[in-house]
Amino acid sequence: MAQKFELSGEFRFRPEFRNGYKQLPDSTTDAAFFVSQRNRIGLHYESEFYEAQLTLQEGRIWGDQLLKSSKSTIGIFEGWVKTNLCKNMSVQFGRQKLSFGNQRMFSENNWSQTAQAHDAAKIEWKKTNKKLIFAQAFNQKAENTFGTDYLNNAAEIKDNYKTLSVLRYEHTLDSLKIAVMGFADGFQDLNGKALYVRSTQGIELTYSGNKFSLYGTGYYQLGHNVAGRSIAAWYASFEAKYKIQKASVLLGGEILSGDDVNSDEYNQFIPQYASNHTFAGSMDYFTSFATHTGGAGLMDLYLKLTWKPSKTDAFALDYHYFGTQQTTLAGGINTDAFLAHEIDLSWKRAVTKDFTVTAGYSVLAGSSTLELIQGRTDAGLAHWAFVMLEFKPTFLKYVFEKKI
Repeated sequence: MAQKFELSGEFRFRPEFRNGYKQLPDSTTDAAFFVSQRNRIGLHYESEFYEAQLTLQEGRIWGDQLLKSSKSTIGIFEGWVKTNLCKNMSVQFGRQKLSFGNQRMFSENNWSQTAQAHDAAKIEWKKTNKKLIFAQAFNQKAENTFGTDYLNNAAEIKDNYKTLSVLRYEHTLDSLKIAVMGFADGFQDLNGKALYVRSTQGIELTYSGNKFSLYGTGYYQLGHNVAGRSIAAWYASFEAKYKIQKASVLLGGEILSGDDVNSDEYNQFIPQYASNHTFAGSMDYFTSFATHTGGAGLMDLYLKLTWKPSKTDAFALDYHYFGTQQTTLAGGINTDAFLAHEIDLSWKRAVTKDFTVTAGYSVLAGSSTLELIQGRTDAGLAHWAFVMLEFKPTFLKYVFEKKI
């Protein structure tokens, strides 16, 4: 196999108008406008024996630094090496993306300008229609002389796990794909040395026909949260999609369990490493479920329409109905389950192979229950709009031919 080397870049600019993004607007609030930016430089090397990736990244808001600032803002998004252990098995070490299935449990979180990556080792076995993946991580803040304390309430590592283990198996049978996954993330007691482990396991089923496809999944969480409270939580989702020439219609829904006030257990299902922006509406009202739904869980019913009139253009129109899974909020307040209606409209054009433009507009109408959770009164319609320019050039691509 020849050796391959590639130097690539990514430059992403996103102006946003916010008047109700994440929080309901009222008579005391003013609209916001800003420009965020992502800059990446990627080095990729591949040979017969191993593969390596180094991606440098910077995420910024225009104006968040002094004009003459000497502050370093560049970090490593990816830095990994992958090598084959045998014909069908490989191991990958380093800072890497963990993304599985439809990304509801693990996602790169690409919408965020800084995205999401893990310091881990991953072993992957593939054979025809089967795949087995095991990933393991163990985090520390520094090169300790003694002990392995890792308290994730520190700002620089806030919400990080101390340990993570993932085991996933995928099997494809003609039009049916079956995946089972279990993962356990451990968090150190903030007031001691105990390690509280949360375990999540479930199954994903995908049927893909010529025009019609179905998707269903269910997960269950148990173990203990970072406060040491016993967990008993669940998640379920279902989607049906039908393609009509250049268009498609998708009808689906998902339920994330919430706290039962009559239970001593923690019943909130938390998809900790997912991109909620992709699933629970573009306006990101329900991304931190412990606070954004008052601990009562989430029910999201949605209808998604897509239309691709050409090879370069794609339109999408999504509708979401949001409600709580429980009708009693944290603190014992009984409320109506309805939270909000949301409509998301977007358009994407591939101007060239390396340059795309995306524009979107969203509107949300919140309920009295959402006002209660957010501490608002007489809130109006929430609006959000953005334009995103993405440049992904390949600066250099070179193949070193193997000499015989």
